[in-house]
Order: sequence, then C-alpha cells, then structure tokens
Amino acid sequence: MIQVWKCDHCSKIAQDKDVIRRHEKECDWDERRKTCFTCEHQCGDINGDTFCNIGVKFEGKINKFCGKWVEMFDFS
Repeated sequence: MIQVWKCDHCSKIAQDKDVIRRHEKECDWDERRKTCFTCEHQCGDINGDTFCNIGVKFEGKINKFCGKWVEMFDFS
C-alpha cells in the first residue's frame, strides 16, 4: 500500500504532498476562491460545460472572484 495525499476541496490525489499543497492554492473547488464551481448561480449542460444562470459573461473557462458570487451551500 502506498501513501497518497488528497486535495481538501476536490478529488485530486498525488503521492507527493507538495504537489497537493500547490494544487490546493489553485483549486477551483475552494470556496475561498469564489469560482463558478462553488457559486449558487452556476449551471451546467449535458456536455459538462459550465455557464452562469444569471448571465454573467465568462472570462475563459470560469470566473474567479465574480462580484455576483453567492455561496452554493450555506450551512449556517
């Protein structure tokens, strides 16, 4: 059995903990980054493409720190 490290925000795994540490700083699923993946307004289509439910235009693949970002899961 080998030891692996897993991202706290997604399913990425690696044998080197430094690889995961670097990844976690860039992970789109980290709620602190406020990307489309963790936004209440995020929608997807059958092809797996992400789009905005309220019409915010994307800058490339996803927006980061969008001014209209709303927490997807509010457990408070």
